[in-house]
Amino acid sequence: MFVAFSAEEAGLLGSRHYAEHPRPAPLEGIVGVINLDSVERLEDQPISVLATGSAMEWPFVFRGVSAVTGIPSENIAGAAGASDQRSFIERGVPGVQI
Repeated sequence: MFVAFSAEEAGLLGSRHYAEHPRPAPLEGIVGVINLDSVERLEDQPISVLATGSAMEWPFVFRGVSAVTGIPSENIAGAAGASDQRSFIERGVPGVQI
């Protein structure tokens, strides 16, 4: 499922609303959230993946993505941050920000 949120800068209003009123998909059916935020040109830098510590599988997922694509990633375990993935992590759904 793909969802677009607004009002992140106003306090995660869009993602918090969904996390509190999860329709049409209940949170129990969501295995993980990938938040694409501030995507830009990589040039020779790795992709930063924040909050990989929210699930033990995330580092393996992104190592695999790097191996398949040849694009390096930097897994940052503790950075849950203040972006939309946080609304889900707070409710027990693993999430990362790329």
